[in-house]
Amino acid sequence: MESQSGCRTPESRVSNNDPSQQALPFGGARVRTFFNFAGHDNEELVTRLGESPTGFSATWLHGPRGAGKSHLLQAAVHAQRGYGVRCLLLDAAQPDAVRQLTETGEVHCLAVDDVSGLIGLRRVEVRLYERWQTLQRSGGQVIFADERSPLALEFALGDLASRCRSCQVFEVQPLNEAGVRQLLQRRLRDRGLTVSSAVLDYWLTRRSRAVGALLDDLERLDTASWQEKHRLTVPFLKSVLEP
Repeated sequence: MESQSGCRTPESRVSNNDPSQQALPFGGARVRTFFNFAGHDNEELVTRLGESPTGFSATWLHGPRGAGKSHLLQAAVHAQRGYGVRCLLLDAAQPDAVRQLTETGEVHCLAVDDVSGLIGLRRVEVRLYERWQTLQRSGGQVIFADERSPLALEFALGDLASRCRSCQVFEVQPLNEAGVRQLLQRRLRDRGLTVSSAVLDYWLTRRSRAVGALLDDLERLDTASWQEKHRLTVPFLKSVLEP
């Protein structure tokens, strides 16, 4: 709901008590689920990741940065937790990833983003391989995501290489420009915001077109628009996104 000035009134704001707003242990203010994933050409992958666990499975997602791999990984963990599965979600780019891999107790789903960050050092690969073996014996799940496929990586441990290359591999298909525009317009409408074609053109010309980066921009614009009661104009975008 908007006021006569075009700015949203408090009634248009989502309640902070809404459980759908609780974040997973990755960046971003909203839970990333399959429901709010925008990649329309990844139906088979989404179906696989959202299935109820029925035994050991190993899945590898790869594709360019910004294609939605992190979103899918978090959505998969969200879905598996909904089935009561204990999950370990790691970002291999984070400095404590190896510690978490080593010290976290028994889990039944291991999901690792940017997994190549754990590849190349034998001692780390041994820990990853041990996790794999435990999950395979218990009928758990392994889900890895990276820009490269397992065939394109150089492993230090042959046993881990063979396991990873036996994964069911999916190439995540990114949204085209029309899809990106539709996604942003839909997410803006969901928040009671509108944007002109000129402002959208400016946004997409001056900022990264990776979906994750654009949705981060949207979070910043949503917060600033609410606080300042301001429409989304080009000068406002400049002030918020290009300080």
